[in-house]
Amino acid sequence: MGASAQNRAAAAAATMVAAGLIAQQVAGKAVRDAFFLSNWPAENLPMVMVASSVLSVVIVLAFTRYVVRHSPARVVPWLFGAHAALYVGEYFLAQQQPATAAVAVYVHSTALGATVVSGFWSVINEAFDPHTAKRVISRIAGGATAGGMIGGLLAWQLGQYVDLPTMLIILAIINVGATVGVARISAAHNRTAKLRAITDQPSGLKVMRDVPYLRHVAVLVITATMVEACIDYVFKAEAKAAFDAAALISFFAIFHTVIATSTFVLQTTVARRSLHKLGLAGTVATLPATNVIGAVVALFLPGVWPLVALRGSSMTVENSLYRSGYELLYTPLVAAQKRPTKTIIDVGADRLGSTLGSGLALALIWLAPDHVRPALLLSAFGLAILALLISGFLHRGYISALADSLRAGAVELDVTEARDATTRQTLADTAMALDREKLLAQIKELREHQGATDSELPAVQQPDADDAAPSGPRTGDPIAEALAELRSGEYERIRAALKKYKSNLPRELVPRTIELLARDDVHSLVLRMLRPLAGRHVGQLCDALLDPDVDFAIRRRVPRILGYCYGERCVDGLLAGLFDSRFEVRYRCGLALNRISQRAPELEIERQAIFEAAKREAERGEHVWRSQKLLDASLDEGSGPFVGGELSVGHSLEHVFTILSLVLEREPLLLAYRALATDDPGLRGTGLEYLENVLPADIRRALWPYLDDQRVTKSSTRDRDDVVRELLSSMSSMAIDVDAVRKAAANHGREARRAEQPEAKRAKAKKAKAKKANPGD
Repeated sequence: MGASAQNRAAAAAATMVAAGLIAQQVAGKAVRDAFFLSNWPAENLPMVMVASSVLSVVIVLAFTRYVVRHSPARVVPWLFGAHAALYVGEYFLAQQQPATAAVAVYVHSTALGATVVSGFWSVINEAFDPHTAKRVISRIAGGATAGGMIGGLLAWQLGQYVDLPTMLIILAIINVGATVGVARISAAHNRTAKLRAITDQPSGLKVMRDVPYLRHVAVLVITATMVEACIDYVFKAEAKAAFDAAALISFFAIFHTVIATSTFVLQTTVARRSLHKLGLAGTVATLPATNVIGAVVALFLPGVWPLVALRGSSMTVENSLYRSGYELLYTPLVAAQKRPTKTIIDVGADRLGSTLGSGLALALIWLAPDHVRPALLLSAFGLAILALLISGFLHRGYISALADSLRAGAVELDVTEARDATTRQTLADTAMALDREKLLAQIKELREHQGATDSELPAVQQPDADDAAPSGPRTGDPIAEALAELRSGEYERIRAALKKYKSNLPRELVPRTIELLARDDVHSLVLRMLRPLAGRHVGQLCDALLDPDVDFAIRRRVPRILGYCYGERCVDGLLAGLFDSRFEVRYRCGLALNRISQRAPELEIERQAIFEAAKREAERGEHVWRSQKLLDASLDEGSGPFVGGELSVGHSLEHVFTILSLVLEREPLLLAYRALATDDPGLRGTGLEYLENVLPADIRRALWPYLDDQRVTKSSTRDRDDVVRELLSSMSSMAIDVDAVRKAAANHGREARRAEQPEAKRAKAKKAKAKKANPGD
């Protein structure tokens, strides 16, 4: 079964379990509240809430310990089973001591119920990578909201015909079904097979101390739960006063049914859009924003119904928008951070907030018994404002956690990786399977087929006969003599003239030396000569780079010189080159800017220009995107971190990531790039999720079609005819006759074999031949 099919199977099972889980939770809350308030006064609620919170802490510590050792997929089914068994035991207790059973049901369902929900979402978070989770979490949450509607209707309808203790048996049956479903999630998804026990794992509290992001999430949960406790007490106290014991079960059942219905509507119509528009932090912030508005309204409007609206809207947003965003906050965390902390935060922090909120309610009952309602609503208002402020810190922490997750899953970085000789040789052999030496042989054969000579260079101005004067008289002017040598067209004379000056090349010789970049035999020497002089000749180099009438070979090689110039004029010229019509010019400019930014980080590179260049690159169309090739396939020390390795995702993607790294954090971007080239769906999903959060929206839209299904491919060894045919079909820059090239490719005799020899060997043979022809020299 493929990864996508496994994801679909796991998501379907998770949706069913979520429906059953929330159905029993909603029905359980209605039974719990009605059962307790039928046997005890409302003033006892804060005390039983505190007791539930204390028990929650004990359960959380034990649960976290086992989850760390054995993974949520193995522990959570047992938790569901214990939940069901306790409901059965409480049913038999209720037959003898209903008041005691009411307390037991309240404490058990509140303390263990939250852990069960947290455990279920822990299974979901480890079953899906962050990118896949964003796609399926809304579907699963939709199943949960549908389950909430079913649970509310179940409690409402059965409550009219079945007594409260019997409802406990029904809740137990639902939990048994959820136990089976959670086990199926684990079996359906291949990632669970990779889950291992984590040894030497630090405690959850230590992990939270070391990860600020988790502390922010915990504080948010505590604050939000304190708000909930304040509102919940006022709401239930008013409901107790407004309805008799017989009507309470119907009231709570109808209330929870309406909440579940409105949650379903909000989940299916707004949640996905909210995640897209507001982001995770903005979606999470909808809960405290709702509480701020609702608390103000309830302060000025008396009676039970404003409180019903406040509690109802709060629960609706919490179970839909807030839950959709909150659960995704954990997806970028590595298992070593997630397992020991998620339940501590989900339940421990939640129960701590509930305890603090209940303690605040008890204090206000004792200090201001006649003003409990306004005092608690004012407290809820202030705490909700605080929660709004805390939610603002979550976005940056989420991105940081994604980067950490990439670091944990990617191979170890080596700063020399893209520069060492082995990597460069591998890339030279694997860049889209183009063999450069064979390709040059084909072009040479074509030129000879068309009647060209070895010294002729297309689009490069040939020297006049008087200028060349290889055997003419000396002029006495060293500059003129050197210029004549450079114009001679003979490899050995050009090489000797360049080596004579080394790094002290006179200004007068620079224009002609730049023209020599068009020659394949001397361009490497020219690069070495001009690099130390780049800062003094930026204007001439940028003119050659940006002039479309200059030989393409010159223009694509000039950036390899400008990459050694650390000045604003050089950066401006290379930025302009990112918008050139020729891909290899843009590609080389990106590599040069990357080199400059690493060695001169104080130079400012215009952020908007980089984003615009990346966007234009992605908008050129799929055919162009996938067919971009490099004539100079071999790489040099100007290569960037996104170029290299035995696997390649294509030059277009290399280029886009190279230039994006100029304005985005380099290391996590590199890790995300590498994650796209892996077969690990979890690591790929984390990489996609990181990019989704850091890329501007317009670039993300343009680039995403190439990322979502991007797969790395091993370079293949194809015969030379196939390579030439692919080159001809994709390189419009080669202004030559297609049929002539195909004919030349079919007739590769002696010259092709000679072209396969190493360059140094050919030069040596040529020198020996010249010496034999001129024995007197």
